[in-house]
Amino acid sequence: PPREHLRISRDRIALIRFDERGRSASCTLPTFWTKVETISRSEVDCAVYLVFRQQRVAIARCLSDAERRELAPQISKALCACRG
Repeated sequence: PPREHLRISRDRIALIRFDERGRSASCTLPTFWTKVETISRSEVDCAVYLVFRQQRVAIARCLSDAERRELAPQISKALCACRG
């Protein structure tokens, strides 16, 4: 099944995605300038993005809407902790 790994450190956020065949794609963003954005088109629909300047990267696509809603504040909190 598809999966994602999100690694947050003091200077960067690394997102690695794996598809059904095990192929990977990665993205790296600076921790200090990246924010988490949640977009809800309805009460049940939720999308979570990492946003840096004009770059917007969808994350947690392999999770349910409820799981994304629960995860977004945890990622924001982790980003704040890494920023100091």
